[in-house]
Amino acid sequence: MEHPLVRPGKVEARAYQINIARACVERSTMVVLPTGMGKTIVALLVIADILSGKGGKVLFMAPTKPLVEQHAAFVRNMTTIEDVTVLTGEVSPEDRELEWRESRIIVSTPQVIANDLRHARYDLDDVALIVYDEAHRSVGNYAYVHVAAAQEPMSTLSLGMTASPGTTAADILEVCDTLHIEGVEIRSPEDVDVKPYMHDINVHRVFVDVPTHMVPIIADLRKLMGHATSKLAALGLVRRSDQITMRELLAAQKKISAQLSNTAKPPPQLYHAATAAAQAMKIGHAQELAETQGAKVLTSYLGRLEEEAQGKGASRASKGLVNDPVYKRMAKRTRAVQEDHPKAEALERIVRAQFEQGPDSRIIVFCHYRDNAELVATRLSTIEGIHPVRFVGQATRGEDKGLSQKEQIGLIEDFKKGVYNVLVATSVAEEGLDIPSTDLVIFYEPIPSEIRTIQRRGRTGRARSGEVRILVTRGTRDEAYTYSAKSKEDKMHRELDRLRKKLRGSIQVGEPAIQPGFIDGERVGSDLGLGASMGQPDLFSFGSDQVPTEAPPEKAPLVEEAPGPERPPLPAPDVRPPDPVGSPDLHSLEGAGVVHIAAREADDWLAGRLKELGVNTRKGPDGVADYRLSQWVGVRRLRTDEFHKMLEDNTIIQLARDLKDAFPKPVIVVEGGSLAPEGRGNARKVWAAIASIQSDWEVAVMNTTDARETADVLVALLLREAALARQGIA
Repeated sequence: MEHPLVRPGKVEARAYQINIARACVERSTMVVLPTGMGKTIVALLVIADILSGKGGKVLFMAPTKPLVEQHAAFVRNMTTIEDVTVLTGEVSPEDRELEWRESRIIVSTPQVIANDLRHARYDLDDVALIVYDEAHRSVGNYAYVHVAAAQEPMSTLSLGMTASPGTTAADILEVCDTLHIEGVEIRSPEDVDVKPYMHDINVHRVFVDVPTHMVPIIADLRKLMGHATSKLAALGLVRRSDQITMRELLAAQKKISAQLSNTAKPPPQLYHAATAAAQAMKIGHAQELAETQGAKVLTSYLGRLEEEAQGKGASRASKGLVNDPVYKRMAKRTRAVQEDHPKAEALERIVRAQFEQGPDSRIIVFCHYRDNAELVATRLSTIEGIHPVRFVGQATRGEDKGLSQKEQIGLIEDFKKGVYNVLVATSVAEEGLDIPSTDLVIFYEPIPSEIRTIQRRGRTGRARSGEVRILVTRGTRDEAYTYSAKSKEDKMHRELDRLRKKLRGSIQVGEPAIQPGFIDGERVGSDLGLGASMGQPDLFSFGSDQVPTEAPPEKAPLVEEAPGPERPPLPAPDVRPPDPVGSPDLHSLEGAGVVHIAAREADDWLAGRLKELGVNTRKGPDGVADYRLSQWVGVRRLRTDEFHKMLEDNTIIQLARDLKDAFPKPVIVVEGGSLAPEGRGNARKVWAAIASIQSDWEVAVMNTTDARETADVLVALLLREAALARQGIA
């Protein structure tokens, strides 16, 4: 991608990102992309295009300070824009005010912006674009809501970004309404414009068995679990078993807590149940460590548990558990074990093989537990040529010191340079930090979260095919987590597709499309501009002379065929046809129903004219239709120049398809002059396109001279719908 504001060679031109960015420049848009598919690149393309075309400022918000710092560094690294500033609570109000005035791009947490707006330190009048990262948070009293309320939607574009948009269309529409969003762009890895950029990631599960030395320890833990759950089962809170899931235990705790809160004098057995549930949670965690991590990690956990039980204000659950004779036997057996879990040996074998194949390889090993990350890093450091480093979060737990953000960034730089070639990381490396793509990603254990699984997997396969190895202990929660994550991921992709379909009719929804855009760096399509009226070449025009483009082949001329045999007359309909159309009677508007007007049209002269004529109007969300006259009829209003532009870039057919998907009787009204004026190219092509829209997609196309005439058309359509409804036809 070449552009004055984007550093050369920094951004790969990808079709889906360009297609989405194009939509974001045209209208305020919510971008829904699964983790690892480059939401921030889309934001970067839009920022560059807006600043080069419209000017003004860009406000880029993210929920946390580390994300803010990362986004700011990303913008500085990828663009030639120097006046990028970070505003957080650590910057004084006076300095924030000064930085705001002098900067073109402001990256900040929303709380800081909302607070400054409330104190009138600055306003959003000169902001051309606001980016809301993790936009699904824009509900309730969250700071995004207050910033959006101060935004002028007519002059400032909104760009919302999220990987988790919500489970229902209503959730998304609520966020869209808050952020003044007019369109939604949703993509999954299976979409046509995304798939060419999804490099193969070879995922292999490496199975190991529960070690024999852990079998008696696991048996003791199951016995302890049976003791705890029998008390819960007696109250009907769980099933009677020594293999209760964490979900069941959490549900039981919730019920117990609710009963304790809602009962004036709770019975003693309810308190006993609360203790038993807390013990079961601790035992369940110990079971998981015993089965999937090994004796050393379990020993560390038991030490913390016993320290907690001996501390001041220790809970009855902790005290009762560590004093249980079965617990004491299990703890003694655990501390006597010297062997590592079989996963450690399998991991070492995989890492050795990778470096024998590619001595310059980079590997990330993900460990769910900090204790194990330390053990893994120590074990790998004994292998010649392998230089591992433990990479954990900022929190410090006892003697286990966390890494500051500065230390994290330093380690990542060393990893890039090859000072370290294996990163042994906890969840902190899954997202939010600029960790380079690697040759191999190893999961020391599977995790049930589909989002985190995708995030981990996304650390490889970015620039080329990648490899993933997942270590799984047979017959344990490892197996359950493996299939749970796969099932959830498949469901997530199905849900994204379902949401895309469900949102049509309520808001403008973009569709995956190869053209126009890029595939593997090759330019595809004719019109690659994001903005139609930029003062200089737009983001996707720079460097165009370096890419050879061929004129599209001339279509074969139309051949007039000899008339065929005369068609037989159509049979008479089985039902009485509608009454003939007469002159519109404005008096009948009183019961004609409500016209829902999209927010983008609500302040237009046409909306006011409809009210003058006595039409009952209501502002609605921005969907594919500008005017919804009934559940049957939706009208999209286009200016003549918009109509011709959509004909040129082939998007008019997509609009017709979207309208037909949303309404049984869709209408396109083209306002402002003839549909095929002189000097507009081949009029026959225009009429051929209109014929396709009307015949193939059953979308009526009507031509009006001005807004006054469009108002008359809408009134006529509304009255016709009312007449059909009275006849029981509509």
